[in-house]
Amino acid sequence: MNDTRPLPAPEADAIAARFPAVESAERQGRELILRCRPHALRELCAALRDEYGFDYLADLAGADCPELRLVIRLYSTARKDYARISVPLDRADPVVATISSLWPAAGWQEREAYDLFGIRFDGHPDLRRILLPLDWHGYPLRREPKAPAEVSS
Repeated sequence: MNDTRPLPAPEADAIAARFPAVESAERQGRELILRCRPHALRELCAALRDEYGFDYLADLAGADCPELRLVIRLYSTARKDYARISVPLDRADPVVATISSLWPAAGWQEREAYDLFGIRFDGHPDLRRILLPLDWHGYPLRREPKAPAEVSS
C-alpha cells in the first residue's frame, strides 16, 4: 500500500539543530526562513527536498542589500508551504555549490546570478553569461563602492 500523505513540515528548531551551518531559522506562517553558510547549502537543500518534500524550486537569485547573498525559495506542492534560504557570500570570492543536480531548473537561474552578481556555482555544468555579452566586464547588479568623483576646476 502506498502512503501518499505529505511529508511533515520541518520545524525551524529541528533544522537548526541538525545543520550547524544554519545560522538562524524561524517560521513565519507558511514559510520556513533559514540563513545558511555557503559550505552547507547543497546538503541542506537535498534534505529539504528528499526528507521534507520541498519538490519545487520557486526562485533562485542574487541580492546585494547590504551584503552579497544568494536567496533560494523552495515550495512543497503537497503541503503548499515555502522555505526561503538566504546564503551570505564573501564579496571578494562569492562561491557556493550548485544545486542544479537537485533541481535542473536551477541551472539557468544560477547562470543569471553569475552573470548579474558574479556568484560562482561550484560544479555547475555550464557556468557562463546568459544575459550580457560574453566580453562584458563586471557584474551590473552588485553594489560596488564608487570611487570619489573627480573635482573639476
